[in-house]
Amino acid sequence: METAKNFLESMRLVITAYNSALQRVCKHYELSILEAKIVIFLFNNPQLNTAGNIVESSMLSKGNVSQAVEQLVKKGLLERRPDVEDRRRIYLVLRPSAEPIIDTIRSEWNHFYQCLYADVTDEEKESCENLRKKLIRNAKIYLEKTGRSEAKK
Repeated sequence: METAKNFLESMRLVITAYNSALQRVCKHYELSILEAKIVIFLFNNPQLNTAGNIVESSMLSKGNVSQAVEQLVKKGLLERRPDVEDRRRIYLVLRPSAEPIIDTIRSEWNHFYQCLYADVTDEEKESCENLRKKLIRNAKIYLEKTGRSEAKK
C-alpha cells in the first residue's frame, strides 16, 4: 500500500511540475492552462479535432472544454468548421496565429522532459514505459470490474 501511495505522490509532483512549465507559457500568452492544453492537444492529435474527442481523450468536463474552446475562438487561435455532410459535427481547427504558442509549449516541454529525465538511462525509460502501460491496463480492468464508465475512454 505504501508503494502505491508513494507512486501516486510522485506522479502528482510530476504533474505539478508540468503544469508549472505550462503556466509560464499561459502567462505570456494570456491563456488558461486548459486553453493551452487544448491547443497542444489539437496540434498533436489533428485527427481528434472535435470537442467530444477532447473530452473523451483528456477526461475533462464538457463544460470546461466548451468554455475553453469559446475563449480560443474569441482570441483568434481556433476556428470552428462544420462537417459538410453532418452540420451537427463541428471540427476545431488551429489558426496560424496559434503557431507561436505551439512553438513555445514545445520548447517548454522539451526543457521539462530534459529536466525530468536527467540521469535516467534508456533502460530505465523503457522500464518506466512498460510499467506505465501495465498500470493503465490494470486501472482500466479495475474500472471495468467496478462498473465505472471511465474504463471505456
